[in-house]
Amino acid sequence: MPFLPTFTMLSRESALTALEIALHPATDLLVADGVDREELTRFLEQDLRASLCDPFQVTIEEFQPNLKAALSSRELAVFCVATRSGTSLFYHPQTHRFFGAHGQAPHGLVRQAIQASPLACWAGSVRLALRGN
Repeated sequence: MPFLPTFTMLSRESALTALEIALHPATDLLVADGVDREELTRFLEQDLRASLCDPFQVTIEEFQPNLKAALSSRELAVFCVATRSGTSLFYHPQTHRFFGAHGQAPHGLVRQAIQASPLACWAGSVRLALRGN
């Protein structure tokens, strides 16, 4: 197994660089029939950029597909890089993965974090917030 450094701090610039690299293409972004993909992508990018915050470390419960069970999870230390009204985007610098979640302000264990591209994470979390889940 390769050595993965442990991060205790993440600068806003480093988080922004990681986000810029991962933004496109967002091939996992689900777009409903009749919705302009480019317009939705622009909206989500603007909303995400407006919600960037100084990164702070939290623990998430990452949900993973499992062949033996419908769903399994594990705890993972990540950095919150964007948050607004309970919608949050998290970054794991060791693996360069992003996670999205919707719920209370992320200062403890965040449940139901799903790994995807930054835009798909943000879109999914925004949809949950709009539905009131």
